[in-house]
Amino acid sequence: MRLVVKKWGISISRAEATLKASTQLSVRSAIMPLSHRYRTDLLSQRLRPISTCVYTDTLLMKSKSCRSNTCAQVFTDGALAYVHPMQSKADAHEGLAAFGQDVGIPMEMISDNSKEQTAYGSTS
Repeated sequence: MRLVVKKWGISISRAEATLKASTQLSVRSAIMPLSHRYRTDLLSQRLRPISTCVYTDTLLMKSKSCRSNTCAQVFTDGALAYVHPMQSKADAHEGLAAFGQDVGIPMEMISDNSKEQTAYGSTS
C-alpha cells in the first residue's frame, strides 16, 4: 500500500479505494526476455465474471428424453439453478462452456472431481 502511495503520490485512503476498485483478473506477466507476444483479445475478458460460489454435478437419468439425452450437468449457487442436457457424461465440458456464456464465469466452482468434470472431452 505504501509503495502505491509513494509511487502515485496520492493519499492512503485514495490508494485503498483505487486498489479496491481495480481488478487484476487476466493480467499476464513474463520473465525477460520475452519470447512471444501476448494476445490481448482474451476470451476471459469477453465473459462476465460472477462472484458467487457455484456447485456442479452430473445428473444421470434412467430413461432417454425425446431428444436422446440421458444425463445433464447441473450448476447452482443456492439461488440460481442452471441445467444443461447431455447425451452422455463425456459432454460435461459443453455444459461448463454453456454456463460460462449464458450466466458467467464463477470465481469459485466446487465439484466432486469426477472424470467427466476434470478431463476435457473425456470418453466415459
